[in-house]
Amino acid sequence: MSYKLKWIIPPMLIFPLLFHTGCQIPAKVAETSGNSSYTSIPVETPDIQAEPLVNYENAVPPISIGKVTKANVKPPEQIYLFELEFKSQQDDYKWLLMRHKLDGVLNESLTFAGREDSQPPINAKEYSGKKKQGKAVIIEFWGKDDFRAIRLPKQGSIKFESFKFYSFSDVLEIEVWAVKSLLINGKTPLEDWLPYNTTSEPGTHIFNENRDQPINLDFGANAKERNIHYPNINGVRPDYPGEKVEFIAVQGIRRWKIPYKLSVDKNFTE
Repeated sequence: MSYKLKWIIPPMLIFPLLFHTGCQIPAKVAETSGNSSYTSIPVETPDIQAEPLVNYENAVPPISIGKVTKANVKPPEQIYLFELEFKSQQDDYKWLLMRHKLDGVLNESLTFAGREDSQPPINAKEYSGKKKQGKAVIIEFWGKDDFRAIRLPKQGSIKFESFKFYSFSDVLEIEVWAVKSLLINGKTPLEDWLPYNTTSEPGTHIFNENRDQPINLDFGANAKERNIHYPNINGVRPDYPGEKVEFIAVQGIRRWKIPYKLSVDKNFTE
């Protein structure tokens, strides 16, 4: 009489065995009607290596603060004008990020989410220096998370005599990040994705009279005040990439929180 041995593998051991032998189990993503079959849809995850935020309190910051004035406006809104100088770094940290509002936050997860009702959630303003010498570009990101940014040249500095911040509370510091890369959806550098030049020109000095008369690089309502390249287009310029901005990832960060003193005797009326 011969006997056949049967190996019975308990179900609880099947999954560990499959993973140990390198087998893969397709993910159940969508069920097709009528057949009980499933389609596995691969999702590409960007390789984002988040670096810890490091405070560089003892190093020379990339901005210097001069006079700070506060507007006489109805509370709780507050408006500040800063005399700011943005200084180029001597390495690959070309982007400087700031809070959009003075009492806002910069997302420490290093991923700034976009939004469905505004695509692309980006606005850029180009300021001209005295006698049209030099230009400075300020990028605004209007996602679920927001920030303002300026991309510096390799050498030199950009100075604003009156850089405006809004706030709803008293804040006596400016937070600034020096950043190596801003990546659209974790892949494409922002300066390559946008259809216009984002790098400010060295030596640009923005005076008060020019502060509120920038060219909007994202729209083409008219040639004089907005985008001179698309004078007959109303709305977002047509040469934006078709890619939806899900998020902007930040790589390579140095962070400063720089205190300042308010020039109380220099308050102005907005």
